[in-house]
Amino acid sequence: MDRREEGQAFLQHGRGQHSGLPSRREVFPSARRERALLKKLLGYFVPERLADSLADVDLEELAREGVRGVLVDLDNTLLPWNSSEIPPAHRAWLEAARARGISVCVISNNHTTRVESALRELGIPYVSSARKPLRVGFVRALRQLGLPPEACIVVGDQLLTDVWGAHRMGMRAVLVRPVVSTDGPHTRVNRFFERRLRRLLERLGLWPEEG
Repeated sequence: MDRREEGQAFLQHGRGQHSGLPSRREVFPSARRERALLKKLLGYFVPERLADSLADVDLEELAREGVRGVLVDLDNTLLPWNSSEIPPAHRAWLEAARARGISVCVISNNHTTRVESALRELGIPYVSSARKPLRVGFVRALRQLGLPPEACIVVGDQLLTDVWGAHRMGMRAVLVRPVVSTDGPHTRVNRFFERRLRRLLERLGLWPEEG
């Protein structure tokens, strides 16, 4: 038997059931499995709902779903990132939430001075320097409300902090449009990656429908 015949015999033997070598299917996961795994991982960045603004988050619907607490991001969700003036529609939403018995806690990665100056008149509990998407800030916020994660949702304008952080805690997330079209320096970095992430989610058919 020459070398060519030996090689063919080896290949033929390797394809058999008793070759002792793992099959290609065993070595490489199937494309379907890879896609399912990718979708599962990317699911952490997919909000359950989209809304134009905080004022458009339906409190009646939340109440029907048993939501008793809302963790609201500060900058570009509750108010512009470069202002301490809360829009009247958002003030009205906060009052309506209180009237329905839905507790609100503001959770922000910004420093205490900034958060205090924005919320001084409202008397709303808050967590500053929350370090979203890490769990520590969300745990502190839930403790302030005295509620479990399954009874709360997170409303924010960023995928990489608000949505991802919410899902890491087992909470649902509502993504709103930023109050203003500009961002602070740190957020601009996040937006760069978020735009690319959102395009990928849309291509994979994972992005929720508007409305």
